[in-house]
Amino acid sequence: MNRTSPRSILFSFFILFFLTHGEMFIAQNKAVHPSIIKKADSFGQVSNIKTNNHFSSNIVRQQHKDEGDKQVINSGIRPLDFHNKPSDPGEQRQMTEVNYSMKITSNFPGQYTDQGINPSDANGDVNENYYVQVINSKYSVYNKATSSPVLDPLSLNNLFNQALPGANLPIRDPTVLWDELAGKWVFSGFSENKTPFLTTDYILLAVSVSSDPTGLWNSWSFIADGKPDYPKLGIWRDGYYMGTHTNYGSDIYVFERDAMIAGEPYPQMIKFDHALVETPNTWNQFSCLLPLDNDGSWAPVGTPGQFITVADDDQNNPLDALYIYELSVDWISPPNSIFAKTQELEVNPFWGNFDTALGAIPQQGTNTKLSPNSTVLMHRAQYRNFNGTQKIVCNHTIGEAADQTAIRWYELEKIGTGPWGIRQQGTFNPASSLYIFSRWNASIAMNDLGEIALGYSISGAQTFPGIRCCGQSKSAPLNTMDIGETTIFDGTVSSTAIHSPYRWGDYANMAVDPSDGVTFWFTSEYVKDNIDDDVIKGTQIASLRLGVLVDQLLSNGNTHIGTVGRWDGNQFTESTVPSLFYFPDDESQVLKAYQDVVANEKYSYWKSNNVVDNDVVNYKNIPIYSYTDKLISQFNPAKNATLQCLLENSVTADTLGFKDPWFIDYADPLYNNQLRNRGMKTTGNDALIFQPVAYTANNLGTNASHKGVFLLQDYSVPGKPYHTNRWSK
Repeated sequence: MNRTSPRSILFSFFILFFLTHGEMFIAQNKAVHPSIIKKADSFGQVSNIKTNNHFSSNIVRQQHKDEGDKQVINSGIRPLDFHNKPSDPGEQRQMTEVNYSMKITSNFPGQYTDQGINPSDANGDVNENYYVQVINSKYSVYNKATSSPVLDPLSLNNLFNQALPGANLPIRDPTVLWDELAGKWVFSGFSENKTPFLTTDYILLAVSVSSDPTGLWNSWSFIADGKPDYPKLGIWRDGYYMGTHTNYGSDIYVFERDAMIAGEPYPQMIKFDHALVETPNTWNQFSCLLPLDNDGSWAPVGTPGQFITVADDDQNNPLDALYIYELSVDWISPPNSIFAKTQELEVNPFWGNFDTALGAIPQQGTNTKLSPNSTVLMHRAQYRNFNGTQKIVCNHTIGEAADQTAIRWYELEKIGTGPWGIRQQGTFNPASSLYIFSRWNASIAMNDLGEIALGYSISGAQTFPGIRCCGQSKSAPLNTMDIGETTIFDGTVSSTAIHSPYRWGDYANMAVDPSDGVTFWFTSEYVKDNIDDDVIKGTQIASLRLGVLVDQLLSNGNTHIGTVGRWDGNQFTESTVPSLFYFPDDESQVLKAYQDVVANEKYSYWKSNNVVDNDVVNYKNIPIYSYTDKLISQFNPAKNATLQCLLENSVTADTLGFKDPWFIDYADPLYNNQLRNRGMKTTGNDALIFQPVAYTANNLGTNASHKGVFLLQDYSVPGKPYHTNRWSK
């Protein structure tokens, strides 16, 4: 929020004082060169990952960082008076703006934390076959199709060769990403050797050898310059980029991706000091620059790696703004690499200063409040490239009251070589007539269609901490989530343990399924239990779709074919398949399947959520429920056949008549007399009738409308289509 206040006047005085007394201030946009250039300190490969179990007692019993104990409060930044909070032009308060519900296509429990470990920092990613989830201390692998574990939870240390420096210590703040273009998994974390006078900090990276996360992994250890707390990883064409919170600031790293993909033992690492570029002030001196994480098509060749963060003017920054940075890496001559702040984008006013480490978010049944983590952008800052139109989506937590949070989200756009601009920005804070909610710890992503999904934590004085999500369809008004809030997990327990009960997850993750480009996967945490002095965090994993997936497949179940029509009251609007349709819940939709004969196959039936409808009439009136997420028109195979009709003296008939349930000949008055088939109806104007087919000697069935349709049906099964014939002379 940009305004003049006594505090900002005082801050301006201090700036003037330091400038006039010769203190150095770094100008905006100053380009800096690396402070450290080095190779990996150690390398090792990990095999037999399913049988390893490096899970020692010192790893199990690790108390993670406690913000209240370790944060250094900036005494020059004071709590806000939320009674004077400015209006937010992008705030979404009315649930009546919502038109459709999110479709949850799978929803299953993930890992839970062990005693002494808080928070969970649950995150994960997905490829064609697996979902991999990591939390503080361990990881697990799931079969995406069945939601069942392929690999039971194992210590994070199993991903690293135990000969690596730091690999036998507790590994913290993990992230896992799927490198889609390389077809490999990437894991990051850090560890600390806290031996007095010999403290050493390590950045640990691992890359899978194949797409199978239960197979071989290559792993590396890099000795860090200072504790690389809160490391966040992003995948870019020319490197694995990382931002950290180090020594009350943000340090920047890039690792040699090509060398790591190839399994080389000593890839390069380049580091830049945060103190040499402008980064935002925060009330607790906690900050991190998020690297952009490239999903789908690469950024244009030569595009530098990029970072983004948020600045709050109520925390001694000039504006409420997003800061964008670029890192141009030169692996041939690393000293030529450059890091610089390149843009500052003013955003809608917000307040993000809670000025408390001990929690601001109420829970049901307790006075203990949860920490909002409101000084940083949340994992991930996702990057997309749609044929030269580049996108970033990101989010952070803001304050609505001293004890209420909401989610501010952004979509940035860059066209061609122009600068980044804000396409839309919104604050998701729908009101309830009964309860006041806080929403926070969010993650956001955009799929191949340009749809947006947002997952987050929710809690309130009458609500246990839980997990919910919402989204934005392609046709939504700007700044609005029109896909309604949907529950992933309803909590039943609040955090009340003695050890750090206010600590909540520092991050979660929303990912896009690369196998279809439209399905989202989200994981986050909830309170599972309070045991002895410790809170136990459970996690949930869910796959989400914003609309109903409509597809049409050949009999092999894999090949997409043709178009599907949706009746709009006047005509059928055709869409290629697969496609997402936004259907209001609890209504029926009329769909028309492809009516052409294709490669000896012909349309047979519809499947709703994999349940077959044996009624073969096409057009189909299909009920849509809140759980309806997939509709498929399925072809059946057809076979050629020869029918010989030999009469006395080889006299032949002129025609044969067949009852063909798929023959498209009925002009339906309900749909502007457009033609459809008759199915198996025996009464009414559209009752199944005989159709004449021209006979040619020794070969019947070459007519394209009838070819092979009726020859593959099992007449002995009740309700199945059948065929008859008659002579016409």
